[in-house]
Amino acid sequence: MNLDPKIFQKNLDALKKQKSTLATKIESIDIDPRRYRLVETQSGRPNLEILSSNAPVSLYSQYDPLRESARQIDALPADCIFTPVLLGAGLGYRLRCLYDKRRDHFFDCALVERDPAMFHLAMQVTPLHDILADARFHLQIGESWDDWNATVHALTPGIMSSQLQVIPHPPSQSLAPHFYQQAVNLLEARIQMAQAEFDLMISKGALIQQNLWGNLLPSINAVGVNHLSDCLKGKPVVVVAAGPSLDHNVHHLAQAQSKCVIICVDTALRTLRANKISPHIVVSNDPTELNVRHFEGAEFDANTVLAYDPELYAPITRSWPGRRLLMNLEKTAFTRWMERAVASFGYVPKGVSVGNAAFFLARALGADPIIFVGLDLAFDPNGGRTHTQGSALHREHQPIKEGASRAELGPRAESGAMQETIVWVDGVDGRPVPTSQIMSIYLRQFAEEIARSSARVIDATEGGALIAGTQLRPLKETLDEIAPQGDPAAWIAFTQPKCDVARLQHDLSEIASALESARQIAEEGQKLCETITPHLSQGAEIRKSQEWKQIEDAFSALHQNEAIKVAVEQAMFGALYQFIRKERFDQVDLRLEKYRQYFEAFLQTAPRFLPLIQETETYL
Repeated sequence: MNLDPKIFQKNLDALKKQKSTLATKIESIDIDPRRYRLVETQSGRPNLEILSSNAPVSLYSQYDPLRESARQIDALPADCIFTPVLLGAGLGYRLRCLYDKRRDHFFDCALVERDPAMFHLAMQVTPLHDILADARFHLQIGESWDDWNATVHALTPGIMSSQLQVIPHPPSQSLAPHFYQQAVNLLEARIQMAQAEFDLMISKGALIQQNLWGNLLPSINAVGVNHLSDCLKGKPVVVVAAGPSLDHNVHHLAQAQSKCVIICVDTALRTLRANKISPHIVVSNDPTELNVRHFEGAEFDANTVLAYDPELYAPITRSWPGRRLLMNLEKTAFTRWMERAVASFGYVPKGVSVGNAAFFLARALGADPIIFVGLDLAFDPNGGRTHTQGSALHREHQPIKEGASRAELGPRAESGAMQETIVWVDGVDGRPVPTSQIMSIYLRQFAEEIARSSARVIDATEGGALIAGTQLRPLKETLDEIAPQGDPAAWIAFTQPKCDVARLQHDLSEIASALESARQIAEEGQKLCETITPHLSQGAEIRKSQEWKQIEDAFSALHQNEAIKVAVEQAMFGALYQFIRKERFDQVDLRLEKYRQYFEAFLQTAPRFLPLIQETETYL
């Protein structure tokens, strides 16, 4: 078929401005006529046939590819904001129809195509220059999972504020079914993780905010990674997680105590103490009261350091008998304020699991090598436990048949049996092993962060999933090769930071004052919502009214006030989440209800935290 070369050039120019490296790659592709054949359909538009030793795969019917693509786009929901993710580029028809028909219904859009040559052909056939220039458009071409992972990260806020709409293309998917399934699995796992975090913030936001305030006073006497900078530089550190393999080699850690710093996650603490092993550092960051179970029945060594982030369930921090190391977080107004008002602790990423956080801490302190133990991140396909037997989280499970997509995990204390969605990953023995979608996210974060680390990372778990970037070694052999370098406990030398108590008291006074005065603003906003409700039939025009402007001003005065954010930001997440979920511009009834709920939530939340802030100021 004869194609207009101007279409490709215009598309290429647009792509160069956004993704120059990809544009160079696409431009350099020579289309192999033995593999790809453009054929004219009855409508005159091209179809594409993929040739192989078997029957050719036709991407469209021989009638009108554009019309059949339009029908698929027309079937998408029309009453909501969504985030479309197209599987397979085809010849660009679906992408063109999506933008022509629904460009005002999404904030982000993504196209996933495994075959760069296919996208080259799409750029030859269909004008896409305006789409390629659109900042909302995310393009994933090729099989780089690191690139797709970055794309998913970029898409996640948009997906969480709308509705994910995966738009399949069976002919494209049939050419690489495993690739497209993996892409969807990763996307869904990320969204599942994000939704779990959102659900936690909605249900436990008030508790998390209470923990922030409850951990403030203990943190005055804590140190941060800034105060221990590189204290473990070049020193061996064992990071102990709570996987079931720990039960098989935990006894080897007895010799590690005198040669390595042992950093264990809270869920592994009871197993270590039952084996008379005293970790040098225990990492804990779960905000819920259930986290107390990991410490029950465990005797503490006076020299053991509690490494925690400010969201940890506060009674754990307050009752800790030994030294404390704050792994401050950058993500909230409160924790950023702590960094200014209490001490420059230094930030450590929370990580998607406490095991990831323990690795981040070891890395921040300069450890090398970092040795993983108990980091299975997978289920035993022959059956067994989900965690070490000493963990409060452990469940039993039956053998999991290879390729299974679901598995039943038995009950544990205070929780019944559950069904777990299974994905299969490479195991340390070279065979596939089953894991959960959530643990596959843990795996990916480990792989990404290990790739960014200069330290040697050894996986001495002796079981479970393969963690990319690690060296597989038996634990005993690894420990035998480490030469003593003195007392590891002495490596963790604390230099107590000084807190400007007068400044902290001043800040607390201002925060309390801001919270008190904000009550009147919220009450006025609530009244305005009631006043404007009878006039919602005006539709989008009501946004021009003085009352609507006053409601927006009242919301902004509360939501954008830095002192109020410090006081109650996490506790207000449930009310703010409604604003994350986008509505159309004309859906003023939905928008007004969000404002009403926000003002109501503020009036319920502020009185709960004001006494807590005032009591903290008085105590100082």
